Amino acid sequence: MRYQGKIVEWNEERGFGFIEWNGGGDRLFLHISAISDRGRRPVQGDIVSYEVARADDGRQQAARVHYVRAQAAPPLPAAAPAGSPRPAARRSGGPGRLVRNAAILLLAAGGGLMAARHQIPAGGVTAVPEQHRAATGSAAPAWRCEGKTHCTQMSSCAEATYYINHCPGTQMDGDADGIPCEDQLCRP
Repeated sequence: MRYQGKIVEWNEERGFGFIEWNGGGDRLFLHISAISDRGRRPVQGDIVSYEVARADDGRQQAARVHYVRAQAAPPLPAAAPAGSPRPAARRSGGPGRLVRNAAILLLAAGGGLMAARHQIPAGGVTAVPEQHRAATGSAAPAWRCEGKTHCTQMSSCAEATYYINHCPGTQMDGDADGIPCEDQLCRP
């Protein structure tokens, strides 16, 4: 059902206002997006024809609004000049925000994957040198491969040397000269 009323309040900066039914009574919320004639901005005092609809929050608001009698107001420019700010009502959404949010999610996921790659395995990680030698006199290995790959995970030059000689996937000999961790543990 269509009603007729007057715009009794209009906030140009925020793009909304209120309509009062011609018979008086309550004021009805009006958003700029509900106005069918995009050729001009609403002005306080405009007489409009409208329907009543429920907003997402359950409140009533004006919908499919048409000017019946408009107050004298300058028409809107055909297009805003480049570089001018967009209306506040449109700043919060749009494809730019979607792209930004997708980029943030991708960065977060990539960071999580990188952290997971460099995380220490859950099954225990510290290589404890064995202090015992076998009764036969042969030396038992002081360390065993436990997934360590970087110099920061080693406690000595000997341990780092053991790892590059016996364990796969180590990343401690950058110049491939057989001496691991030259800057931290095995300084020449």
